[in-house]
Amino acid sequence: NIPRFAESLLAQGYKTCVFTSKRHLEEKLTDCFTYQEMLENAKIPYFSANDINADNNLSNMISDSCIGLAIGEVWKFDKEIIQSFKGRLLAHMGIPLPRYRGGAHYTWQILANDRAGTFCLEVVNEKTTPGVSDSGLVLFRHDFLFPESCRSVQDYYDLLQKKNLSMLLSFVDKVEKGTDFTITQLDESTCSYFPRLNTRINAWIDWQWSKEDIAVFIRAFSDPYIGAASYIDGCEIRIRKVEISEADGTFHPFQAGIIYRIDGSGRCFVACRNGTVIISGIADSKGNDFYPTLGRRIYTPSTQLDKAMQSGVDYDADGIKK
Repeated sequence: NIPRFAESLLAQGYKTCVFTSKRHLEEKLTDCFTYQEMLENAKIPYFSANDINADNNLSNMISDSCIGLAIGEVWKFDKEIIQSFKGRLLAHMGIPLPRYRGGAHYTWQILANDRAGTFCLEVVNEKTTPGVSDSGLVLFRHDFLFPESCRSVQDYYDLLQKKNLSMLLSFVDKVEKGTDFTITQLDESTCSYFPRLNTRINAWIDWQWSKEDIAVFIRAFSDPYIGAASYIDGCEIRIRKVEISEADGTFHPFQAGIIYRIDGSGRCFVACRNGTVIISGIADSKGNDFYPTLGRRIYTPSTQLDKAMQSGVDYDADGIKK
């Protein structure tokens, strides 16, 4: 969204510049282009900053007519930078604040069957620390619901991309028209915080869960991540596609995890204590297609489940170190 938003601002005649990090510049945003290539193709001025607070390019650009928008920033702004913006440094948040602070926001939301979506611009102050805390001072907010068709984190992201761009442009339009904004304080009595996750560490399936819990868990760690994990005959597998069924009735807990049917399209019907999960899109630990055999059991050792309960506090759900 940042390249498209910046491109739109340039087209409207606004002086625009993007400050980012080396890691983000090298990130592939599409199958063809990195973030850096997208900025350069759109002729958007940008700087790569190791420490935004020590970057003279930023301090030289700040003026009384300048608005700073922090979108997915990796830095904590120091007091001098914050004061130089005079209240016009804003942080974009795409979660239903004050809930789901922390990391792996949409994984946690999907696990909780929570479809609340939010576009929010908060005033940045000295409390604002990426992935840890925010000011709680909201300048502009739009709430919506993710439809039932949104099942994976990628689905959440895709809809948010559209919402974010339209709301950013709406905010700029309101500023241009001289709209008076009222700052509101978040109700901290409803706040929640959930830690970052690492899909390689945390996404292990407990086959004693209900079919509904297993299905939601798999969806929460599917696209764009590598999938929920388990074992077959000592081989680690990753599962990214799942459906549920009650057509074959319920099963004893001892039957849980057994592949009792494989249909013509390769879908595996797996017994659960209260029904069936139908899984496909199975890969091994290296990402290669994996084809289970009938009658085998999918299982996760208790030692692995114990490790999975430990939050990977230095990671997001994609396993990328922050």
